[in-house]
Amino acid sequence: ESFKPIVLITGVSGYVARKSAASSQDGGFTVRGTVRDKDNEEKIAPLREAFGDDFAKLELRNADLLDAESLDKAI
Repeated sequence: ESFKPIVLITGVSGYVARKSAASSQDGGFTVRGTVRDKDNEEKIAPLREAFGDDFAKLELRNADLLDAESLDKAI
């Protein structure tokens, strides 16, 4: 598989970010999204639905916008 540039979308579980992430993945990017808790199925379920079979390709990272270290790790 060829190299795909990574695009980071913060707050990827939000409606607009979720739609942006889905369209970015179709554009040849690896999508990495930040969420508060990637183990919170209630928040992740809309992502599963939006990405369908491609959900496994979405890289999720826990991050808190008030915690610079968590953002550095996501990036």
